[in-house]
Amino acid sequence: MRLSPLRILGWVAVAGLLAWSAARPALDPGRRSGWAMWGPVSHFGSDVAWLASERARREGDHGRAVGLATWALELDPESTDGWDRLAHYQALVLGSPLREPDAVRREAWLRAGVATARLGESTADRPSELAFLRGMLLQMHAELDPETAWPGGVRALWTEAARAYAQAEQAGHADAPWMRAHAEESAAATSR
Repeated sequence: MRLSPLRILGWVAVAGLLAWSAARPALDPGRRSGWAMWGPVSHFGSDVAWLASERARREGDHGRAVGLATWALELDPESTDGWDRLAHYQALVLGSPLREPDAVRREAWLRAGVATARLGESTADRPSELAFLRGMLLQMHAELDPETAWPGGVRALWTEAARAYAQAEQAGHADAPWMRAHAEESAAATSR
């Protein structure tokens, strides 16, 4: 099979992005990646990384999937949808009681998802959505994972969700006030 010069150039660009990812420093919310400042090139690289992450997910290589998603966010740190996607994957897929029988590991994945959303708030173009997402992740675990290993149990999850919704409300999220009220009521009504 003969490759066109344009296709060869495309694969060289992809190889360069992959080589760069192996040598990159950890994601730092206070620093924009050099690639992120390259505009369309960084968006292309981010799209390639998301595709590779999705493939790794389908293949069951969750560590690689998370690593590639993190790389995609380094390339496009303003992507609210990207931060949302990774946080959901960590907290609701990897931390699901249906997938992960160990409560301590579920709690670790939930913490990772919440931390991802919080990190995204510092760089994403719609931070109020990520504060709201933190509340949703905590609320979903409070509702669906009564055997949680979260310190303080389900009540603490509801309390943390209420705080996240309050932050989203302060940032202007329209649905946050009634979700905060619901989380506060649920925390008060929960014994554990």
